Amino acid sequence: MHSFLRIVRPFRIQPLGLLMLVLLMLALPASLWAQTPSANAQNGPRTSLKLLHIGNSFSVDATKYLPGLARAGGKDLTLHGVVIGGSSMKVHVTHLEQAKAGDPAGSPYSARSFKKHYPEAQTINLMQALSAEPWDVVTIQQASIQSNKPETYEPYAGILIEEIRSLASQASIMVHQTWAYRLDASHFRPNPEKLRQEMYEGLTQAYDELAKRYQLGLLPSGNAIELAIRTPRWQFKRDPDFDYGNPPADTTPVEDRIYLGSRWARNKAGQMVFTTDTKHLGPAGQYLAACVWYEVLFNDSVLHVHYVPDVLTAEEAADLRQIAHQAVAEFREHGLKGAPASVSAN
Repeated sequence: MHSFLRIVRPFRIQPLGLLMLVLLMLALPASLWAQTPSANAQNGPRTSLKLLHIGNSFSVDATKYLPGLARAGGKDLTLHGVVIGGSSMKVHVTHLEQAKAGDPAGSPYSARSFKKHYPEAQTINLMQALSAEPWDVVTIQQASIQSNKPETYEPYAGILIEEIRSLASQASIMVHQTWAYRLDASHFRPNPEKLRQEMYEGLTQAYDELAKRYQLGLLPSGNAIELAIRTPRWQFKRDPDFDYGNPPADTTPVEDRIYLGSRWARNKAGQMVFTTDTKHLGPAGQYLAACVWYEVLFNDSVLHVHYVPDVLTAEEAADLRQIAHQAVAEFREHGLKGAPASVSAN
């Protein structure tokens, strides 16, 4: 549970001290209590949500299938993002400071989804995005390459949180826990298993500390991905029948689809090249992360939300919903203490 209640030790309270404690609790904003996983679990399901994610391609990955899940679950979702590919919290803060100084460079975010609010704008700044709607939830995250390095989080996380609380005081701020890269990522050479585990443990600890420091809720996408890849169905394995060294044109290997993996794609010159993406999520991973967001943000079970994207079978989607449900349940019970060893039976 990411709440100061988790770290308070038992002690004897005198009558005056008890009165002061009660007054302090009453003075705390209700949104603080609502942001913790345990508090959410005690409330009823949410039927509508205005959500703004501040991030990069990883937050886009995690929310790709969220609108479909929301429609299937009978939820009213307003979803917008302010994203820059590969951006860290430092990048977002740099642009925020530029915007406050009147520098046009401070408006790097596409205004396409904000046309209702800013019909003439091509780009907007973070202050405009935060003021566009009465957001219920605003999410923040670190760039994946820095996610396991807690020294990179501050002072930028604090600046973003202060700005959100100033311009969208009604919103709950939640931390999006991103994921470790696939085992065959070049970052993990020459010791893939050890270095990947270090990345996962480092990012979970860093995000956990961030959530505790500011009393924020957390979306355990990374835990769900970790849980999935420990199952036979979703574990990464190279396709033994595919020639990676001389890949046939227009043919892709059969891989796990949690990550984007190996595929043919156009490079910047417009040429089709065979490439491998070990960082971003594939369709299965995107669906899994969206199921985590659905269950946490709407405080409602995703198990019976029968939305199945065309890229997945009904059986695959059901399995991923089960994994997401378990990841959220275990996080709410235990907090961030490492990935479980196996998935519970349906």
